[in-house]
Amino acid sequence: MSMAAVIRFTGAGLVIASGVLCGSFAAGRLEKRLRVLEELRAALERLITLVEYQSATLAAALDEAARPCSGAPRAFLERVSQNLRSGDGDSAGKAWASALDSLGGLLLVDRADIDALRLLGPALGVSDRKDQARHLAAMIGKLGVHIGEARDRSAKYALLYRQMGLLCGALVALILV
Repeated sequence: MSMAAVIRFTGAGLVIASGVLCGSFAAGRLEKRLRVLEELRAALERLITLVEYQSATLAAALDEAARPCSGAPRAFLERVSQNLRSGDGDSAGKAWASALDSLGGLLLVDRADIDALRLLGPALGVSDRKDQARHLAAMIGKLGVHIGEARDRSAKYALLYRQMGLLCGALVALILV
């Protein structure tokens, strides 16, 4: 086999590999959105318990709810808590909105997810514990709908993106070789 053929096949292999990586990246974003939404829902469920049954401040409850989380959900909840503790006199709603504005892109969720999360901000810290727990429960229900949609979309399109990446890479490799 000549050196030119080896280079061609190596190039074709690299093109196919890049197609597979692109497809895997697109599928990974779908799966990451699902994980982030599930973590946020679990954190809000912990927050309900902390708000209802502990006499901690909202900032302390947010820190405690964030502790089991990882990555972007943890950073988001800790940022809300940090904004509350900063002493700027901002309400919990402003702290929530500020954290969403600064870290919303890091969460890797859709615009509709961020819009739904934005609805919770004005209800935080302005009423008694039961009312806050009720608002948190409503948000958990909304996140449940978004999680169901993300799960369906991930199941439907993740494999498709991976296969399309492979097929597009193979097609480009065939055209180039």
